[in-house]
Amino acid sequence: MTSTADLISQIPEYMVEELSVRILGAPIERRRLAERLGDEKRLRGILEGLTGRQRSLMLDLYEMGGRATWEVLAAARSPDLEGLVQDLTVLGGQGIAFQGGLSRRDEVILLPAVHPLLEELRRECFGDPGEFTWREGKGAGIARHVALLNALRVSKIRCRSGMEPFKRGWQFLEERLG
Repeated sequence: MTSTADLISQIPEYMVEELSVRILGAPIERRRLAERLGDEKRLRGILEGLTGRQRSLMLDLYEMGGRATWEVLAAARSPDLEGLVQDLTVLGGQGIAFQGGLSRRDEVILLPAVHPLLEELRRECFGDPGEFTWREGKGAGIARHVALLNALRVSKIRCRSGMEPFKRGWQFLEERLG
C-alpha cells in the first residue's frame, strides 16, 4: 500500500461504515475515513499510548515492509501467541493495523500513514553507526610492560635480578617488538 487512501479503497463499501464506527465512533464516508485515520496528531497520540510490546510489534511490521502473513508474525512471536492476538486486536481497534477479522489467513497490514512516525521511532531506537564518533580506547598503561616481559620470557633472554638485558638482548627485543 502506498497510501492510507489506497488501503481504505480496497475495503468493501459495507465495511467502511462499520470500521469508521468502531475506530472513530461515527459513520463517515470512505474519503473522510482515510483522512481521519491518517491524521498525524491522532497517530502520535496513539503511538504514545501503546505499550512497549505493541510498539515493538509495530516496528517489526514496519521492518517487514508494512505487511506480514500470520505465519511470519507467529514465528517471530511464537512463545506468546495470545499476546500477539491481543496486541493485534488493540492495534486494529485503534485503526493502525488491519487484517481480515484476525482470521489468521489474511496478511496483517500496517496503516501507511504511520510509516513516517515509525521511521522516527526507529531512528530513536536504532542509531546509525555512521553518526557515532568512535574514539580509540585508552589502554591500561601496563600493556607495553606486559609485552616486554612476555618477549623476555619467550625469547629466553636472561637478566640478573634488578638488571637490564645486555646490548644484544635489547637489539633482539627491538626486532621482536618492533
